[in-house]
Amino acid sequence: MIDAPMTKREEVFISFSDDDKKYFYEMKHFIDLLKIDCNIKHWHCKLLEYGDKWDENIHKHMAVTKVGVLMVSQAFLASGYIRNQELPILLQAAKDNQICIMWIPIKPSTVKFSPIDLKNGDKVYIDKYQAVCNPEKPLSTLRPSEREDIYVNLYHAIRRYFESN
Repeated sequence: MIDAPMTKREEVFISFSDDDKKYFYEMKHFIDLLKIDCNIKHWHCKLLEYGDKWDENIHKHMAVTKVGVLMVSQAFLASGYIRNQELPILLQAAKDNQICIMWIPIKPSTVKFSPIDLKNGDKVYIDKYQAVCNPEKPLSTLRPSEREDIYVNLYHAIRRYFESN
């Protein structure tokens, strides 16, 4: 019996709460250039179209994720879908060294105290992964130019990760 080939991981998957879409749209301009500059594709729920099977689409894109960008706020942590569907898959893949997690603190949250339950029963804390910026200074507390510096850093971090892996 021949094993099926592993799915090639080649995308950036961006996970965020709709409550935080302001910060997503600010960041998106920087992430969009990864496709233009380096042919690095990204996916997020705003790419869903009417009639799409949204759950199936989300899972399909998580399966080809190489970098998971988590835009963390209390709304993000409290979202049942993100917490119970997206995060267990992405964090398990990171634990298995299949993907890289890059998280951004959007607003103050209980991320240090909110474990994510993986399907195997393990608990993972997002804050155990290196944040893109200081978790004590979430994006909501920064001036627009300071946030843009963080988005530039994220662009370069993703680019470097794809170039070296």
